[in-house]
Amino acid sequence: MINSKVGGEKYYVVISLILGLTILIIAIFWIYSEYFSEEDINWETCRQSIVLRATIPDVKIKGLNLVDVKDKFPLKCKTEVIEIKSEKEEGAVKEIANAVASCHYLTGEGLYKLYPNVNIYRSKKACLVCARIHFPVEVRDKLTSLDVGNYIINTKLAGEKTYFDYIYGNRPSAMSVDDAKNAVIAMSKFDARKGDIIVLAAYQGGNSILQQGYSTVIQFFQPDDKPEGFSKLCNVIETIPA
Repeated sequence: MINSKVGGEKYYVVISLILGLTILIIAIFWIYSEYFSEEDINWETCRQSIVLRATIPDVKIKGLNLVDVKDKFPLKCKTEVIEIKSEKEEGAVKEIANAVASCHYLTGEGLYKLYPNVNIYRSKKACLVCARIHFPVEVRDKLTSLDVGNYIINTKLAGEKTYFDYIYGNRPSAMSVDDAKNAVIAMSKFDARKGDIIVLAAYQGGNSILQQGYSTVIQFFQPDDKPEGFSKLCNVIETIPA
């Protein structure tokens, strides 16, 4: 009788958990459908759709596989176009650095888990293109040496924290801090004559990262200058282009 009672209680808990998850998923789906229309996609809509997807549970319950549920809720995000109007390098670099920091905040500061924690996603490189930084013709010849990396590393964003500390300081990495800074410097010297700059969040996984949840890596590059940028970082892009 005791074993039967214990077994019944376990069964009740499992059924209750399944029903609770089902209700949660249905509720989130309703919120997506009701409030996130294609006609009203802006920064805040994008942010809320990211928060909602991160909220969806990623679990397995006795043969009931729910790990792929997150993919059923597409992110409601559109690439923001930022036009650089400053003719001075300092002003332009600051706007680019702010766009990079904004992308990091938008995507949960590297802490939101937006994809199922299963082995197949170790080979899936999903990206959200936060911004396209555009240089109008009239400023291109005046912005030929934009050193965004050194600005990010040496400029305070808030208190004692630099842009680098905020954007790259809170994610698991096999790189040393010095190597990470060198990598940022290497990828972020721009000539406006070489085209627009893309700012994106790349979701990448490996064994060490999977144990701690997904991590967002913020990248920025000029596709006209480095056309391999997208293919190297992304095989899925979850953003409406602009």
